[in-house]
Amino acid sequence: MAKTDWEKLAGEKGERVKSSKFERVFKLGSIGAGVAASSLAGKLKNMVTGSGPDDDQLSETYRKNADRMADVLGQLKGASMKIGQMLSADPEALPPEFADGLARLQRDAPPMPYNTVRDEIEAALDRPLDVIFRHFDPEPLGAASIGQVHRATLDSGEDVAVK
Repeated sequence: MAKTDWEKLAGEKGERVKSSKFERVFKLGSIGAGVAASSLAGKLKNMVTGSGPDDDQLSETYRKNADRMADVLGQLKGASMKIGQMLSADPEALPPEFADGLARLQRDAPPMPYNTVRDEIEAALDRPLDVIFRHFDPEPLGAASIGQVHRATLDSGEDVAVK
């Protein structure tokens, strides 16, 4: 099966994992700046309107910022995602709405795209997937912060899990 056929089967869920230091630092800095800007905008709105902080408005801001942060940390995977998971597990570290948004990283880690998985496995084993496996399922069985598991069948016919 040609690589383009596999790419069509994979449906390219997820995004390419940022691998360069610059990309990762830029992505983290961007989300930090976005969260700070969102908080500042809420405070400025309260100053202009002369109203105090509205609990519902504050909760919604926390939820939106947590969702944005969970998206970015999920894309970055690795240690960045682990930090988000740990923060969400500490009830005193963050407001509950924010922790709930980050908790998504514990139960629903976004998968890496098939192209990334294929490239990593082929580089590690120094051979194309179709030489190693009779079948390699492009859809992961599960995904976590530093890896994911795929179902595959060896040329011998043995079913295996590939992480």
